[in-house]
Amino acid sequence: MTDLKKVIFVIENITLKVGRTISWLILFMTLTAFSVALLRYFFNIGFVWMQESYIWMHGLIFLFGASYALMNDKHVRVDIFYRLTSEKIKALINIIFSILFLILTSMPIAF
Repeated sequence: MTDLKKVIFVIENITLKVGRTISWLILFMTLTAFSVALLRYFFNIGFVWMQESYIWMHGLIFLFGASYALMNDKHVRVDIFYRLTSEKIKALINIIFSILFLILTSMPIAF
């Protein structure tokens, strides 16, 4: 059991470091999006690579930030129903919707 605790400790430390690092990407993404809008609408200059870059940054933030948010219990939920339930029901809701979230995010999207 102590080996499992060590593994969990390592994974949590990695998640914490990645989450703190990725939070700086939010600032960089915001500045990039602001720059794209400023260049495009005020100076009539557009760079496709710059527009693509903040879309990719947004994806990275969701990809790596989701584990950090789940670890710190900061993810979005409907608290109107959630706060009225017991701890056992809350844990069950968290497990079910975490599995559902993982299944839906791993499915390819067909347009």
